[in-house]
Amino acid sequence: MEKKHSIKLSDGTIIDNLALNGTNYVSEKEIEATIFTRNCSPITFSDGEYEETYEHGELIQIVDMRNDRVYPGWWLAFRQISDAEHETLQIRADVDYIAMMVDVDLSHSQESTESAENTRLETVKNHWDRGLWTEQQVQNVVVNKWSTELAFEQVTGKRYDGKDTTRRIPREALGQENNKIDKQANRGDISWKI
Repeated sequence: MEKKHSIKLSDGTIIDNLALNGTNYVSEKEIEATIFTRNCSPITFSDGEYEETYEHGELIQIVDMRNDRVYPGWWLAFRQISDAEHETLQIRADVDYIAMMVDVDLSHSQESTESAENTRLETVKNHWDRGLWTEQQVQNVVVNKWSTELAFEQVTGKRYDGKDTTRRIPREALGQENNKIDKQANRGDISWKI
């Protein structure tokens, strides 16, 4: 008798009664990819006897293979993201966040304005889906910088509640550093927005 496998997602959801074909888990029932969004860190695979946990996992694909003679159903493939790769992804997400908050374009392309906005939105969605950005970061960039509540909903799948919770630091609170920054800005050494 063939072993049945299961997958436990980070929110506790368990997908069970799966067959294993090579490195693909096969489900007789259709599974939507959205169930894995922000839900694969950690992800645990079990055959009832042994478990393997990926601290940072990622869905590679879901393929409709209902016409397969041996393993009909939806085939799911995953990969483990190494700690080093996750750290690199997080650094890139942090740099993108800072750049978007201060209106710096890190791309080197000559895209049209609409194309550049789509690229930025795709970047935000990618960081959100991987769990690299918080809801607060998405709100700060998408709603408070770009003034588009629809984009917030497109990225997070949640309706924007209308509250501006951007954390702003008054210039007076910056203390002594403020004087140094002001002098550099007056000389043209740096540019900044508050």
